[in-house]
Amino acid sequence: MQKSKIEHRLEQLRRDAGKLSKLSDLTHYTALDLQARRFGYAGWADLRQKWRKVLEDQAPSPGNPLEQVAWATRQFLRTCDDNDVYWLCRGGSLWVWASDVRAGDLTALDFVVMGAASDSATVEEAKHQRLLLLSDFENFDTLFVFEGDTDSDGNELEPEPNMQIWYEPTVARTWLIELAEEHIADGFYGQIEPILPA
Repeated sequence: MQKSKIEHRLEQLRRDAGKLSKLSDLTHYTALDLQARRFGYAGWADLRQKWRKVLEDQAPSPGNPLEQVAWATRQFLRTCDDNDVYWLCRGGSLWVWASDVRAGDLTALDFVVMGAASDSATVEEAKHQRLLLLSDFENFDTLFVFEGDTDSDGNELEPEPNMQIWYEPTVARTWLIELAEEHIADGFYGQIEPILPA
């Protein structure tokens, strides 16, 4: 049976950790944890658990490319680190590698969280990396009040009744998935459908 992209990536991270432990005085387990933290996970066990969830959830049949993109997007948003959820909720954007969409080989590993899609530096970097905008969460931050947020007078903000809630990653993740699915249904701002495999 052919190994998935995720299994290959896990093996590569293990090999990289082995090299790191040989070049330093770190144990292999410490090097694995460092590799996982580079990607924003608490440690190796956290990274492995979340990536294994992706493997267990069967991808849709290759007949419908939009379904495959939707599946991969849900997998990314379900398994990404809370830091990615935080930055998306702070008005970030979610991008995907155009080559993976074209190839019909999209997984949860093929997404990139960046700044606001309206930011010129974000757009330039996306062009350079050949990324396509999947979801722009620019005004999503108005739904939440984040710990430590203050008004112009320096007073700590409280959620507006019936309009905002305190930021909580689990709730935010659910809302991000719902909004991303709306973007998928709308054809990803018209960028992705033209390059999908027939």
